Amino acid sequence: MFEITEWQRSGDKATRALVILMHGYGADMHDLVSLSSAFGEGVVTYSLNAPGLLPSPEGTIMGRSWFNLISSPFGMEYDLEDVEDSAQAVKVFLEKIIPKENAPKVYLLGFSQGACLVHHLLLREAQMIDGGIALSGRYVDEVFDGDFDWSQLKGKDLFMSHGESDFVIPYESSEKIREFYKSHKMNFEFTSFPGAHDIPLKVFKAMKNWFNKVCK
Repeated sequence: MFEITEWQRSGDKATRALVILMHGYGADMHDLVSLSSAFGEGVVTYSLNAPGLLPSPEGTIMGRSWFNLISSPFGMEYDLEDVEDSAQAVKVFLEKIIPKENAPKVYLLGFSQGACLVHHLLLREAQMIDGGIALSGRYVDEVFDGDFDWSQLKGKDLFMSHGESDFVIPYESSEKIREFYKSHKMNFEFTSFPGAHDIPLKVFKAMKNWFNKVCK
């Protein structure tokens, strides 16, 4: 089973909230650290290293992954066992860190593959967190397929974004995710932008405003 062994912590004391950052495929724990500035004082962030390593042909490490991508005649598929293992690893990490930081609120933030984990954990471990921030995430059938306890999800906060010209994860993925949450009457905020697979200033500002609204 995967284990979270490396992370980067930012902030002093979590008097407002704890935010856990999970990067995308091929990046590492340093990739999203700059987003910590969106949350202000009283917020502690942990940027996690995904357990999977992506070695280069020369034997160096090119980056990390939360789950393997598998090319098939039907397109890109996902190692769902890796998804489950990574989600469990983050859950175990939360069980250790939440009591230590003693934060009033806890949020998960993920980009791309990290966004997939945000949805996975929000739907299955809602009692542990107060909401999620899922940026440029993909609709993976198995993540959104389940008999979820929607009473636990009532009142949770969710922010999402996606680029309309994203060729890595099509914009339609976020449309399906939004329809999924709408069908269960869950409130969320969504920001679209004309760019590709990234986090532009428009999203940063919208996320900052949303966070200050839900985490007073």
